[in-house]
Amino acid sequence: MSSDKIIKSFNLFLDSHNVRNNDKGDDIVYSLARNPINASDGQVIKISLQNFNMYRNFYTVNANNNKLNIHNTSTNANIALSLDSKNYKTIRQVAINLKDKFLAALSLTESSSTVLPAATDSMDATSDRIITITAVVSSSHGFTAGDLLLQSYSDNDSAELLGGKKILGAYQSDTTNSSYTISYPNATTIKIVGFYPAQRSTEEYLYLRTDLPNSNLESASLSSSKSDHSAHIVNSNILARLPMGFEFIHYDANYPDEYCIETQNKHISEIRLQLRDSKDRSLPTIDSTQNSSVGNIKFTCVLKIEVIQKFIPNNLETQHPVSTIPGTKLSGTNYVMDRFSKF
Repeated sequence: MSSDKIIKSFNLFLDSHNVRNNDKGDDIVYSLARNPINASDGQVIKISLQNFNMYRNFYTVNANNNKLNIHNTSTNANIALSLDSKNYKTIRQVAINLKDKFLAALSLTESSSTVLPAATDSMDATSDRIITITAVVSSSHGFTAGDLLLQSYSDNDSAELLGGKKILGAYQSDTTNSSYTISYPNATTIKIVGFYPAQRSTEEYLYLRTDLPNSNLESASLSSSKSDHSAHIVNSNILARLPMGFEFIHYDANYPDEYCIETQNKHISEIRLQLRDSKDRSLPTIDSTQNSSVGNIKFTCVLKIEVIQKFIPNNLETQHPVSTIPGTKLSGTNYVMDRFSKF
């Protein structure tokens, strides 16, 4: 018979500051060895996220969304291009950085340029938000139609950021498709146009993951190793999905059990918590020290721990009956029960 009675309930206050050993401010194992969580037969351990806080000290344009490839079809050469990792107030500023990096990669000197969206276009402005770059260079660029491909491969989110078409497959394996339209109005002008509305960032949520086995599920696209099966549903280690602001990442539970897991473990001596993006990638830190004890990638959170009685186990509480009918002696010390015995 189901009872669902709370046997024990308490809060677990966690802080990833001052990490040690192999732990990081966004990937840490908390030891409960001195205060383990235990459950008995018929009980489950339930963990719910009550509160989460951290500063967003990683950039909206970063290593996960700033990489492109320039392919020269006439020479079969590839040139890697990376936008500057930083926060950008407007899409136009992202587009200007793309223009500067593109011209520098081709060793072209700019004379003048026109970049859209306009400087006055905010995210809520009346605009199509499609990046359009018209760059005039100081001498002939020497390119004709089809010579240059500007590519955003699917293992990086630059296509989403810049409004381009994703190039599927392995990096630099496609030598025919361009993520953006490139044209040459004249010998000193290059025009780059996106296909879709551009963005200032590519991540809406931060994902809090744990190593505790549970019954949560997720679409395979939320795990980078399974991204080619995005419609499949797989087991999940996601505890919560947290909306990201430009300065803070803050969450308070709106109602009980909004984000929770029930684990079948009867004994928990440690809990691992990881902060990941929507493709199960590590946070894009500036360098290897930013999430260490000297850096500023840290978080605090409150977990509610409950031990819940789900059902009363049916345990055998009486002894087996003992026969009082004597056995029949066959030989020596060997005995068998006679045909009148029930046991």
